Amino acid sequence: MQLERIQKRIINPSCSILDAMKKMDEIKIKILFVFSDGNFEGILTLGDIQRAIIKGYQLSDSVNIILDKDKIYADVSEPIE
Repeated sequence: MQLERIQKRIINPSCSILDAMKKMDEIKIKILFVFSDGNFEGILTLGDIQRAIIKGYQLSDSVNIILDKDKIYADVSEPIE
């Protein structure tokens, strides 16, 4: 069941910003995982989309051009340091 919940939150980097927003609305979340050919590309948040709109990106643009690939990720099993 956990895997199914995660799979619902996965999008392709070529997905449009509008389609990403629709997916977030459909499943009532504010974060999506971006994968390309099974490789993790990054996390897309509603905040990323809001900043892109403010900067003048179009809703038809792909999420790849607004994806912040410099975010720092950690697993709960990793030490705080």
